[in-house]
Amino acid sequence: MRGYWRDPEATRRVLTEDGWLLTGDIAQMDEDGYFRLIARKADMWYVGKEGQPAFPRDVEEVLYEIPSVKEAAVVAVAGQPIAFVIARKEQVTSEEIVAYCRRRLPPELVPRMVFFVDEFPRTFLGKVLRRELARRYEQWQRERADPRPPS
Repeated sequence: MRGYWRDPEATRRVLTEDGWLLTGDIAQMDEDGYFRLIARKADMWYVGKEGQPAFPRDVEEVLYEIPSVKEAAVVAVAGQPIAFVIARKEQVTSEEIVAYCRRRLPPELVPRMVFFVDEFPRTFLGKVLRRELARRYEQWQRERADPRPPS
């Protein structure tokens, strides 16, 4: 890649001086030397005293174990996991989801809140727009803090 079209600042952020492209992907190598992509660096957050990396996928895999969860997406806001869930017809409560996660996840990965949504914002390729979910959560927080009654 030679760079982003008419965006030298973006190009500078992703191309190193020796020509490497920084994709923002996090990968793991297995014992045979094969790589698999596990997350995006922008979606990662740090937990615990040692600042261990945490990934949405770690929480989402547990959420998908719950039969009533059709789809799940996790975002970190201020270093705290927030879960967004599309439920199946048989309803599940946020309390049930958090209780299940407490049994299966370390405390720092248990979602602090669970939001039920009908659909996720997605790219034209179908990928969940996590930054849009985080924006919706932050908007909800601002509205909750506003003491004025709704008009």
